[in-house]
Amino acid sequence: GASVIDDCTPYCLSAARDCEVCDADTYLSSSMITADGNAQCEECPSGKTTAGDQATDHDSVDDCIVDIICEAGTELIDGATTCSPCSAGNYKLETTAGWSGQPPCLPCEIGRFASAQGAIECNVCQAGTIATSEASTSCADCVSGTYLDDDGQDATRHDSTTDCALCSVGTFSSVEARTTPCDTCGPGKVAAEGSTECALCAVGRYLADDATDPAEHDNRELDCVVCEPGLVSSDDRSQCRACSPGTEASQNATTCNVCGRGRYSAGGGQQCRDCKVGSFASNNGSSVCLKCSYPRWTSRKGAEVCDACRERHYLADFDRSSHKGLWGTGGQRERDEDVCAFDDDGKDPLHPGACCKVPEGTTRDDENNMTISKLKIKKGYYRHSRYTAQTFECRHKKACAGTSTDPDSDAVEDMRLEGDELCRVGFTGPLCSRCGDGYYLDGIDEVCVACDSDEAAEQSKSASKEILPIVVGAVVTVAIVVTAAVNIPGPTQKWYTKWYTRNAERSMTVSHHLTILVINAQMISNLQTVTIFRGGEPFPEPFATVVRLCEIFNLDAFAVFRVGCVATGFGYIAKLCTVTLSSIVLIIIVFIRRLYKVLYGGRVWDGQEMKFMFLFIFFTLPTTSMIIAKAFACVEFQDGEGGTQKFMLEDMTLSCDDSSPRYQTTYGFAVTMGLVFPIGVPLAAYILLWTRHEEIETRATRLGGPELNVLSFLFSYYAPDRWSTGVMEMLRRLVPCWLVLLQYHSRVLLASLVFSYAFVFKWRQLNPCWDTSSDQLGYYCAWFIVTCVWALFFSSAKESLHTDEAFFSWFLILNTIGILIEIWWLGAKYRKADAIDEADEGEGEGGDGEAEGDSEPEGEGEGE
Repeated sequence: GASVIDDCTPYCLSAARDCEVCDADTYLSSSMITADGNAQCEECPSGKTTAGDQATDHDSVDDCIVDIICEAGTELIDGATTCSPCSAGNYKLETTAGWSGQPPCLPCEIGRFASAQGAIECNVCQAGTIATSEASTSCADCVSGTYLDDDGQDATRHDSTTDCALCSVGTFSSVEARTTPCDTCGPGKVAAEGSTECALCAVGRYLADDATDPAEHDNRELDCVVCEPGLVSSDDRSQCRACSPGTEASQNATTCNVCGRGRYSAGGGQQCRDCKVGSFASNNGSSVCLKCSYPRWTSRKGAEVCDACRERHYLADFDRSSHKGLWGTGGQRERDEDVCAFDDDGKDPLHPGACCKVPEGTTRDDENNMTISKLKIKKGYYRHSRYTAQTFECRHKKACAGTSTDPDSDAVEDMRLEGDELCRVGFTGPLCSRCGDGYYLDGIDEVCVACDSDEAAEQSKSASKEILPIVVGAVVTVAIVVTAAVNIPGPTQKWYTKWYTRNAERSMTVSHHLTILVINAQMISNLQTVTIFRGGEPFPEPFATVVRLCEIFNLDAFAVFRVGCVATGFGYIAKLCTVTLSSIVLIIIVFIRRLYKVLYGGRVWDGQEMKFMFLFIFFTLPTTSMIIAKAFACVEFQDGEGGTQKFMLEDMTLSCDDSSPRYQTTYGFAVTMGLVFPIGVPLAAYILLWTRHEEIETRATRLGGPELNVLSFLFSYYAPDRWSTGVMEMLRRLVPCWLVLLQYHSRVLLASLVFSYAFVFKWRQLNPCWDTSSDQLGYYCAWFIVTCVWALFFSSAKESLHTDEAFFSWFLILNTIGILIEIWWLGAKYRKADAIDEADEGEGEGGDGEAEGDSEPEGEGEGE
């Protein structure tokens, strides 16, 4: 279609007027076109080719360029002039050339992979891996619980997930890409098909096969065997085993349960058992029970701690009682290991409370599991609370009935502790220490008798009809005879004067002997009273009864008269006020009378009433001082709740609480009276004697001159230079009063022993009496006091000495009889001396009259 030849590009065929572009690998330059417009495309030189499909790409030989050859594993991408490697997952097997039209890389078939570029072929997946899609760059691992054992031989065995075979039953695989068959489960394990791990047999079952046969591990119910009774499966379920000591198999043999506290197991399939009585297990998982150390015990089987005590011991509960207080008898401060088993802090670090010895005063039976509240108190003993072991011996043995076995008995009365420690009917207060209102104390039988009872009426009737008339008649008769003999002139008075003149010295000696006996009777009686007052034992029987009869010499009117039947509520305070104020009133009355006499020329320190006052105070001073001293004696009770209460020991209805106005008043009054009587009276007596000591030392007779008449009873029995002995005797009689202030009877006895020995040696050194016979009697009686103190020591220790108390009792009685025999012997000696004197008398009545004038009976000096 061109109008000229030049328009044919690149060449035109001679027979055609249409131009065509040269084929690939050929060219046609303008010089090669003929004049007539014919041209023939020439082939490019060898090894060269043309590129492009335009005429300009073929119009010169210069358009022939080198040919593009792509090796295997590479490809020529359209439009590119260089070969590119096949991408990963593709491959090309042959080499190709050309600027275009070369075959591309092919994708890897399933089951194969090419992990790098330029692959000339794809590899079959290795064992344990698969490629489930074309053009895979890598093979995927078979999952856990499967395996694939073909090692890159057959691509068809790696082209699907199903090519990864599941582990058979009884086997497992926990890893991916497994290349070998799965492992057989070990002992105690089973596995289902395709298991990634083996499952343990159920608890209580076991499987012993050690991975030898998968068929032995393919069923949990059939292959896992149930353990025998008493055994449990091991942790790996490979066997059944016995539980370790301190544990036991559960009922379904699934686990070993730990034995609880109070139970134990020795292992070997043994079940947990309760600890036997007397042993305990304080921790869980005990393999043995520990025995309680003596005296601890347990209250039951299966005990976790030793919560009880052996026989003759009781359990002290520290949650309720104070373990720092008194243990055992109230008169003893016993503590530590001698009484209770506890550590230094007062509590056992493991076991509760403490095991303490059953205190004195309780029934010591062989009962175990005794607690402090269950203690049974014996007759004659008392305790303040159910929750204290502090026991006291009652001063009146018959007052405390002890723990009653018959709460409805008429012989006892519930006083304080709800049917536990009981007072006998009539007694009341702590220690059943006093008679209640409407009762009086029978001092001989030591029982409280109802004032309106038949027994009281009988005693009153007997006293009024028999004893009282005799005593009153005898006193009246003696008074009439003595008054007539002394005051009525005539033969009687003359006979009395002659008799007195002849027997004055002898009468004074006998009077001194009797005084020594009375003073020693007071001493012995008061020693027993103070010892009992402080929780000790009386003298051995029957000597104790003899001493109680001697209490009459103490001149304690309250022990003779039934004050409780007359004055309701008459207690210690009334008694204290009565004995002290009555003496003070007597002193005031006597001094008023003497002052009246002074107005008429008399002397103050003279007169029979003054002498009576001194004698009254002299003989009642021990009793008065004893009553005063008891105001300072308090006893402390444990209340069982960790606290204490204090009561006055003489009258336990009175509290010793310092904050109590009543006690403060009583205490202050007792202090004042103590200064007046036990301190003031001996001091006043000494001062009076000292002011007259020159007249006393120079006197020619026992009584001295009329100016010494009132004081003569203090010195007339003693040698002139021993005028202070009367005050010493007064102080000796007050020793028991001071002993009341000592807290324990053991200290009372020890102090008594020291004072008694000191007096013996002092008496022997001084020989203070006017006559030798009184020195001998006083010395013998002083030693007898020492013997009595040792007897009280014996009474306190008689249980440990295992000696019959009758021996000591009769020894004391024989000593008393010996004193009476000595008095009789001294009297006989004096009668013999009097007979010799009468034989030597030659003057008759005249001489007697003269002697009578020299030895006139003592008078007042005022004609009274």
